[in-house]
This record gives sequence, C-alpha cells and structure tokens, in this order.
Amino acid sequence: MRKLAGKYAAMGIVVSEVAKATAKQFKGELEAGFAKGQDAYGTPWAPLKAGGASHLRETGAYQASVDAFAVPGVGQSMIELSSGNAASLHAKESKQYAPGSFLEKRSHKAGAAKRMPIAGSKSWDHPARPLMPIDGQELPPKWKEIIGENYAEQMKVAAK
Repeated sequence: MRKLAGKYAAMGIVVSEVAKATAKQFKGELEAGFAKGQDAYGTPWAPLKAGGASHLRETGAYQASVDAFAVPGVGQSMIELSSGNAASLHAKESKQYAPGSFLEKRSHKAGAAKRMPIAGSKSWDHPARPLMPIDGQELPPKWKEIIGENYAEQMKVAAK
C-alpha cells in the first residue's frame, strides 16, 4: 500500500515538473527566435526600411527582458511568458511618429493630457515583429511537441 501511495503522490507532481521543464525550453525557443529574427511560428520579422541592425538587437533590452517561467500549483500549473515594454510596441503593427510631432491638449474636466499628432507631421507604419505567440492563436507546433515530450518524460519518472 505504501508503494502505491508513493506512486500516487509522485503523479501529483507531474504537472508542475512538466511546467518547469517546458518553461526552460520555451525560453530557449524565444531566444532562438530573437536571434533568427522570427516569431514563435518561424515567420521572419518584417525587414527594417533603413536596413542595418534592429535597435532591439543593438541595446539588448528587449531580448534581456524575455522570460518564461512555471507557476506551479496543485494538480494544475501554468507557464507565464513575460517581456519588457518593447514587446508591446513590436507585437502588432502600429503607426509611429517622429519625436516632437505631437501636441498635448489638456481636458479641463479630467486634467489628463491627450496626445494629438501635428497635421503634416512625418509618420510611418511600424510592421509587427512579434516574438511570442499572440493571445488567441494556437500554440506553435514545436511548442506543443515540447509539452508532449516533457509530459511523457515526467510520466515515465513518476511510474518508476
């Protein structure tokens, strides 16, 4: 009975161990994608209009901010992906304006400033250069494979 109880207890940690191993591999996938200039699905980022290295690579701030970590729980675990502010700008296409091309208008009721582009100011479309899967999309096939392999490995460990 003790042996059976021990095996049952080992099965309870499978999910958290899968999450821990998977988070490490997801971080590796994100770092590889960043190095290749592609998203988690293998789609290359849009090239820079000016050519040359992306400012994201020059400073290293975006890449250094990328992380994946397990949030273990009893019978359920999650993997959280996080990144710095640069990821918000690059995850989706946006319109960019040159510095100094905004006027601030204050609302007297709320006192909050609203930024309004100056008429005729230079703007350009900033193409999306996502790194992580975007909310609502299916996980990349490689990521599903990683989860499956880690789950199978942890089930073998627990069954011993």
